[in-house]
Amino acid sequence: MSCPMETFFDDEINKCSFRDEVPACGGTRPSQVADNIVALLQPSAYCEGKPSGRYAEGCQSYFIVCNGPYAERIDCPAGLYYDKENEQCDARASIAACGGVTPTKQIVVSPRPVVKNVCDNKADGIYCKGCARECMKCQSGQTVKFTCA
Repeated sequence: MSCPMETFFDDEINKCSFRDEVPACGGTRPSQVADNIVALLQPSAYCEGKPSGRYAEGCQSYFIVCNGPYAERIDCPAGLYYDKENEQCDARASIAACGGVTPTKQIVVSPRPVVKNVCDNKADGIYCKGCARECMKCQSGQTVKFTCA
């Protein structure tokens, strides 16, 4: 999971937001966000037969993460769209699928496996400590560390 530059992961709503909208960073979450919370790790026909990874069709403000049979919808921060070429949320003008022009300089951040498995005996989910750019995702006892760009 990679958050675009100048955004931080809000582990309560499972999405990247601007610092002033992340309570752990001292910000205040917009009230409409509570209505948009999506249940995590739901078995889904959408992911059936697909390899684990991120999926988006065309110009969307969200993407779907498939991990085995489980689907998780991740919304981009307000005003941003998912760029499946660079696997991050970005401005519409910078995304070819949205009719924009992809910048020549690309930043790619990939999840790094964690040597120590901190997810033993933890429920599936994302765990961050305070206002963090690094978080852990636990799924089926496996740990993946990710850093926001």
